[in-house]
Amino acid sequence: MMKNLREKAHERLSNGLQQVAEDIDHIWKESTKIQYKGKQASKESTVQEFPSSSKNILKVENSMVGRDDQRKRLVEDLTRSYSGEPKVIPIVGMGGIGKTTLANEVYNEMDLVHLDESWDLFKNVAFANEALPSEFETIGKQIAEKCHGLPLAIAMVAGLLKSKMAIEDWENVAKDVKSFVKNDPDKQCSRVLGLSYDHLTSDLKACLLHFGIFPEDSEIPVKKLMR
Repeated sequence: MMKNLREKAHERLSNGLQQVAEDIDHIWKESTKIQYKGKQASKESTVQEFPSSSKNILKVENSMVGRDDQRKRLVEDLTRSYSGEPKVIPIVGMGGIGKTTLANEVYNEMDLVHLDESWDLFKNVAFANEALPSEFETIGKQIAEKCHGLPLAIAMVAGLLKSKMAIEDWENVAKDVKSFVKNDPDKQCSRVLGLSYDHLTSDLKACLLHFGIFPEDSEIPVKKLMR
């Protein structure tokens, strides 16, 4: 009797969490639509033009001073031969010393990769040391090509597909990649992250959104994520 009650309670809790994840997913999509409409409205509003001399003043770049050696070393670490394992290089330090600026400098310095390099990167991330099934090679090369040599897009999409072994999933992702990859790196990055989110399961979506509650660089207790 008690066992049945526990099972029913567990089932109700599981269903409740599933519904919460779906509600959060719906709210996220609606907020994205609202943000898009807001951006469109701001573009259509009248903006006073500055004289050409003022525009030149506004174009001053936010340069980084005294970090050339660190930037060079970070680029070398990131571009070193790939071992098949995910590579994470933390940039640590107190707030305000330029961690984000350094990361942006490295990102802006990264060049596009050629088609062969794109496929090698995609294959290494998606399959690592495992054998590549022949039926995935054609669609995989198409996806890598549609990323237009952008390493971030290639690595993100390949990492997403690493856990998907159904050819239909790969075909769906290929269609999505074709629709979002642009030449603008900023727009491309946000769309890659959006694609990764869209293809997560409901429980992982809820977990990812839960991370947004915590401030940047804060320690996150595991117990809070497990509740």
